[in-house]
Amino acid sequence: MNTTSFFAQGLVCAQERLWEMEFQRRVSRGQLSEVLGSAALPTDRILRTFGLARAAERSLDLLPDDVRFRMQAYIDGVNSYLLLEPPLPLEFALLGFGPSTYTIEDIVCIGKLLTLDLSENMREEILRHQLLHNRKLTPERIEEIIPPYPTTGPTILSADDLPNIRRQSPRDESESQKSEFDRLKKEQSRSDSTLRPIRELYQDLSLLDIFKLKISHEASNNWVISGKKTNSGKPMMADDPHLDLTSPSLWILFHLEGPETHLIGSTMAGFPGIIIGRNAEIAWSVTNVGTDIQDLYIVDKGNTSDSYMVNGTRHVFSKRTETIVVKNDQPDILVVKETVMGPVVSQALNITGENDEDVALRWVALDEDDTTAIAMYKVMYARNFDEFRSALSLLTNPAQNFIYADIQGNIGYQCPGRTPIRVEGHSGKYPVHSNSSYHWQGFVSFSELPFVLNPKSGFIVSANNQVLPNGYLPHIAYDFASPQRATRIVDMINLKSKIQVEDMIEIQLDTVTVLYSQLRPLIQRLVLTDDDANQWRNKVLAWNGNVAADSEEATVFEVFYLELSKILQNETGIEYWNRRPTFLISHFVEKNLNLEFASESFLRALNRIRSISKKGIIPWGQLHHLSIQHNIMENSPVGCLWERRASIGGDDFTINVAHFDRENFDVRTGPSYRHIIDLEDMDKSLFIFPMGESGNPYSNYFDNLLPSYLAGKYIPMRMSGYDVYSTLSLVRKKS
Repeated sequence: MNTTSFFAQGLVCAQERLWEMEFQRRVSRGQLSEVLGSAALPTDRILRTFGLARAAERSLDLLPDDVRFRMQAYIDGVNSYLLLEPPLPLEFALLGFGPSTYTIEDIVCIGKLLTLDLSENMREEILRHQLLHNRKLTPERIEEIIPPYPTTGPTILSADDLPNIRRQSPRDESESQKSEFDRLKKEQSRSDSTLRPIRELYQDLSLLDIFKLKISHEASNNWVISGKKTNSGKPMMADDPHLDLTSPSLWILFHLEGPETHLIGSTMAGFPGIIIGRNAEIAWSVTNVGTDIQDLYIVDKGNTSDSYMVNGTRHVFSKRTETIVVKNDQPDILVVKETVMGPVVSQALNITGENDEDVALRWVALDEDDTTAIAMYKVMYARNFDEFRSALSLLTNPAQNFIYADIQGNIGYQCPGRTPIRVEGHSGKYPVHSNSSYHWQGFVSFSELPFVLNPKSGFIVSANNQVLPNGYLPHIAYDFASPQRATRIVDMINLKSKIQVEDMIEIQLDTVTVLYSQLRPLIQRLVLTDDDANQWRNKVLAWNGNVAADSEEATVFEVFYLELSKILQNETGIEYWNRRPTFLISHFVEKNLNLEFASESFLRALNRIRSISKKGIIPWGQLHHLSIQHNIMENSPVGCLWERRASIGGDDFTINVAHFDRENFDVRTGPSYRHIIDLEDMDKSLFIFPMGESGNPYSNYFDNLLPSYLAGKYIPMRMSGYDVYSTLSLVRKKS
């Protein structure tokens, strides 16, 4: 086996992105305090409690030789670079420490850190639990304000794609929900009401935000179109994962060439090969499914302080001691209790059950037999759809919507990953008690997970939307993203008779928000007595819904939507409910409720914009700025070296997404990478990402791609014929 290309990749990645590799390694292992001091201690405690490093170490024995050899070659490349004693990135000098030797365990551990970023259910469970026990909302009301995916929204697969898949009767689903609601009401009646306010809870969960590790916004897009609908007669594919926009970028572009290796695409610093891209025969793209792979268990106490109950059986806690080295301070000694479900996270996250019980986390990523790293390597070398699916059968977490295309003209989709089987009355939406029957009954077999090859529609779209139509099994998740992005992509594809590359670009860069057409009937009904407000209402009604940077109407609509989303503030304790437009559409448009509040929201929006601008209504781009920051240096005197800002369009629900802060309107999350792959001639494919390949702010290649990214341009994604700016020759040392 020739692994030279992986050795070279490791060396080059260390040369260009050594700080990111060291930072991600320390984050995943819970070792930030050692170099950053006590400010990083809360984050280290969370990561040590989860035990990502322990889980990574336990899975190493599963690695087959071909995967291990390639990983080791990459590691050897990284560490060979360190042996050269090169000049280190600026961050090391500023913080006063040097990089550590890289290991295979670090690769796997960083992969688990990515899984944490893409796993949202723990936060959703805690939110529902707090609404139930702290705010005393009924389960029915919680279901109303956190509604299921709308029946009118597009699903990734249609009934035509699923001739042999199992169905669930509406009666069974209704009875399961009733059973869960009855249980929740009994638990609510026994609650001591001592849970902390949701605002405080979210501040604790946001400890990870400090280091750009926030629980991910549920947003990415990919789609693949068969040759039946393209001008060339061959498939086309697009992908744009939406993650934090950091400086340097999360991604780094690579072309790897060797006797057995022909890969081009993007990966993350510290991860060998590529994560998204193509080889010589197939192409693939990913978005997050949101499969519910986390459950919180309220640990019922046993008859002694060191015991607990699980489904009628007494167990004794096991304990492990984590010693966290803290710069300029004494070591922090953390004792983590372990249960048969998983680690007790109460201390790290500062949460408890409704009667002050411990809370434990069951999470697929902590399983000893995690083979996800193997799956990603097998995908890189797949040559057809069968080999592609065989590789993905090894992926346990995080579940991704993998779309596929090959040079033979096939397109396909696979939803992989371990999907827990839960008993009736346990949806996974709420924490459950350990002394109950609500424990996982295994996992859905890979053969039962959704997939399709060459669908009748001629295209596949995923935008974190629901995978299967209602009533189809298996249950994958409940908290899918709202359907606006998926709806817009499907509509734009259907408007085209024959798709070309230019059409794929147009779709990927689109900033029309479907939310506007959904709320437009409400805007028409607003009762406004102020002449100026009426004028702006009329302007918004005449608007086309394009959230462009130069649009004043976009500013009014976006701020109006924010003010509208405050409707549940008193009821939930959360100021903005804007991430859940399905409820707001139902409440204000379909049920025509609280028109007075909506009218006042429009007036508040106009006043808020004017108070910010000091000069009237301003274009959206003057309020809404891309803010790319360093993960550690942002608030330091030298943070400006890495900071990049720009006026941009888009919102939470546009295809070209731009998630923004509700107070200062800064955009920190968006398309972190884009590619468009043309299977007619894959060397005509395109890709781009913000910033540049280098992590050095003084390099010419630190942010050289940012102007093109902001202008909606791309660079060629080809394996030959590109300009080579410099060549590094690796010569084998004579023994």
